[in-house]
Amino acid sequence: MSLRETDRLVVALFSRAKHSGYYSMEKVFKAVYAALPRQINARMVVSPMHASGFWPRLFCLAYAGLHRAAINHITGDISFVAVALPGSSTIVTVHDFERLYRLSGIRAALFRAVYFTIPFRHCRYITTISSQIAKELGRLCPWAVHKMLVIPDCIPDGFTAAPKEFNAERPVILQIGTKANKNLESLIPALEGLRCQLHIVGGLTPSHRSLLQRCGIDYRNSVDVSEEDLRKAYAEADVVSFVSTYEGFGLPILEANAVGRPVIAGNLPPMSEVAGQAACLVDPHSIPSIRAGMQRIVGDARFRAELVEQGFENVKRFSASEVAGQFAALYERVARENARTETPPESAPGYAAERRTL
Repeated sequence: MSLRETDRLVVALFSRAKHSGYYSMEKVFKAVYAALPRQINARMVVSPMHASGFWPRLFCLAYAGLHRAAINHITGDISFVAVALPGSSTIVTVHDFERLYRLSGIRAALFRAVYFTIPFRHCRYITTISSQIAKELGRLCPWAVHKMLVIPDCIPDGFTAAPKEFNAERPVILQIGTKANKNLESLIPALEGLRCQLHIVGGLTPSHRSLLQRCGIDYRNSVDVSEEDLRKAYAEADVVSFVSTYEGFGLPILEANAVGRPVIAGNLPPMSEVAGQAACLVDPHSIPSIRAGMQRIVGDARFRAELVEQGFENVKRFSASEVAGQFAALYERVARENARTETPPESAPGYAAERRTL
């Protein structure tokens, strides 16, 4: 397969199948795809089924192999399909290791081998979405450090300023995500006794509902929201809460910044790096710290205005065009490196005879 088609570098961006409740990386790479420069002839390749179990994963492997291109970029979560693609032209993006950390014993060892060790040894480059994930990857796979680059997430399409008068009497607090690392177990008691409404996006467990009732929290819950409804939730919110204990990046921080909402976030990398001065950073493991941060945002109009202003500046670092440009440069780099290792035309069979007939 030639590296170029009509003088444009052909790139396949592989993504996981659509799955209820999981859409952050899809939003990011949808924006990256749209912003890639003209010299990149990109196409999106979506896995036909959710990669759960042996046979679905095997089918995803075969599907990836059938849709390979000159440059192949696995955009996350299905890194195991790298073995079906040419290693010299394959790039894998790593978002986090949260799922690996939840496993133990033989399951953890098998997952690590299938999703990290084997594909990382096979591929040409590995990109991580933050320096924190790069550090974790360096600890897990120190032999892969020479393949690593940090290319951050970008702000997804459609998140723009949506002015709204702040409701200091009963603010709406938006919480994105309900998995263990999203730290609802600390946020809920931190809001006890505060006049507010908590809007939670994501499925709630019985223990979540019990805690909400016990703390007397006025809340509403949205599940399986569309991209349009998610943007609407940001626009309707007064504050965005992201006091997570573990993330690969922290996209809701940027989404809140872009819409113009003050955000409270966990003071841990990479959230602290992503937020910079554009969030009220608190100790996510301390309920009093979360509560104090929330009270400051609600009670201090000048502080809120500073956070919003800093947020609009912050998102400029993570524009789709900037991030797409970094990926385009990497695709071109791989193409050049592969071109240098190809057989020189002068030594290719039939070259001399062909030249003599010209």
